[in-house]
Amino acid sequence: MERTVPLKRGELSQALVNSISEAVYPFVVGLIHADDLVGSGTLIRIGERRGILTAYHVIHSVSPKFDFRAGSTDKLGLLMLPREQVHRFEVPLGVGVATLIDIAKPTVEEFGPDLAFVEIKPSEHLDQLHASRAFFNLGFYREAGLNLRLSERHGMVITGFHHEDHTTEENKDGFSVVKGFRGSLV
Repeated sequence: MERTVPLKRGELSQALVNSISEAVYPFVVGLIHADDLVGSGTLIRIGERRGILTAYHVIHSVSPKFDFRAGSTDKLGLLMLPREQVHRFEVPLGVGVATLIDIAKPTVEEFGPDLAFVEIKPSEHLDQLHASRAFFNLGFYREAGLNLRLSERHGMVITGFHHEDHTTEENKDGFSVVKGFRGSLV
């Protein structure tokens, strides 16, 4: 039976960590709702569909709840520009630009499965996002990926943004309040 061998911070060389970060970074976004960081996701593409793959609990366990219903004025904000660049990018949820697809609702919270997909329809929002970031192509080497068995010889990277140690500044770069969050590899 294959076993998982978790590595601790510091067990990998900084050069390897930097290399992994540079390979993963183009696809990772922080998710903002009601001006607060609620999680992270991976920009993916499958065929002509594009959007954000994230955990089911990130979309469904936030307060206030996301509102994807038609006519909603709710928005999904994305952290998408590199290091220390103040920005605000939002995708409107109630005007047909974004659609929520629940892929796997956890039956037992600790064990998953735990996946949701926020599809971003062709729009100026998708065009702007596509101009700034890359979408990981899930169709590329699909069969090999589906048959992959992870073991001590195969690495897995978990990446995301975290809320701990965030910074808040007032009246910066034309915004009344600016919050800063850090991304990390786990």
